[in-house]
Amino acid sequence: MNNRYRRYKNYQELPESYSDLLTLSAEKGFFYDRPWLEFLMEKYYSDESEMCLIGVEQESDGKPLFLAPLRMTRSDGAVFGARTLTSIGHMENYSLINFLFSPCVPASEYPILLSALMKELREGCDQLGLPAADVIRLWPAERGSELASLVHQSLRNAGYYVQVYDNSYNQYEVTTDLDYEGYFQSRSSNHRYNVRRRERNLEKEGRVKFELCTDDKDAEKFQKLLDGYILSSVVSWKEPGSMVSKGILDLIKLTAERGCMRLGVLYLDDRPVAAQYWVVSGGVASCLRLGYDEKYKKEAPGVVLTGFMIQHLLDQDGVGLLDYGYGNDEYKKKWTKDSRFYVGFMAFNSSTWRGRYFAAKHILGRKVKRKLARFSGKNGEP
Repeated sequence: MNNRYRRYKNYQELPESYSDLLTLSAEKGFFYDRPWLEFLMEKYYSDESEMCLIGVEQESDGKPLFLAPLRMTRSDGAVFGARTLTSIGHMENYSLINFLFSPCVPASEYPILLSALMKELREGCDQLGLPAADVIRLWPAERGSELASLVHQSLRNAGYYVQVYDNSYNQYEVTTDLDYEGYFQSRSSNHRYNVRRRERNLEKEGRVKFELCTDDKDAEKFQKLLDGYILSSVVSWKEPGSMVSKGILDLIKLTAERGCMRLGVLYLDDRPVAAQYWVVSGGVASCLRLGYDEKYKKEAPGVVLTGFMIQHLLDQDGVGLLDYGYGNDEYKKKWTKDSRFYVGFMAFNSSTWRGRYFAAKHILGRKVKRKLARFSGKNGEP
């Protein structure tokens, strides 16, 4: 089967024939969907990148077989100046490498199709109107997964020098068919006792009330909870910009419009003392932001609020997975039992001088450092 390659600069350029693939992408969840990717390009990458939607189509009838939302940049800090094609991603979420294969493509043909595309990108493709990419950077994929194996092997088959690097650590728990009572009883006895004690102690301080908003249809309620989120955030221990930057507030509003926002606020005598922002999509509840008023640190309102939030996520939303995002903070391990590591791939083009330069810097440079460490007696070696 002969295929052709197409590049589209934005979603508006995609032909109607791609609608089924876009539907599949949306079904995977918000963090795979067009609004999120467009949000990232506008809010985070507009000054340094351009969107690059790469499609593989049947030459005979133009039927799409594959779509990869990527971005082109020369501003990747690890390979600054190199022509780089990379994932459109952000540490706020754990959407995996966003490769969309048509259902008509058997899984056994994924490596063939992807290897051929990567070779075109390495050599420069007239159909795509792209010069040879110096570097391809794809992330994340769960360590040891079929996706990681597919990406790694396809890049190697296409002739790249490939470096696999540790991307991130994620704390999570599968909660399929689990209600809050069953979930809570499966926590440690110390954790259950601590949560209940925190609730009682907080109730001694005043009237405790939990409110949650899922969208912006009730504009007054949404604004009230957004104000509560902001008020409790600016007096938390966190840097205000990490909680109430324009980017995060715009994201809250975007997810509210799409009905996948879960914005919860805990009040003590009508004063917001803790707030959390989650996104529920594709059966996954992702925790993006949490904070509490530092004045009430002893009462731990954040612990109390987490209990209320997870109860809603399990009993009302029926999510199948709780995802605590990036980082191995101890509190996450009390609420979720499992962890996983994600990797990324840096693929260097051996046919361009920038590709060779950065391959030497990243791959050979690391090997040299290891040898020097061994010779100097580090890592417990002579």
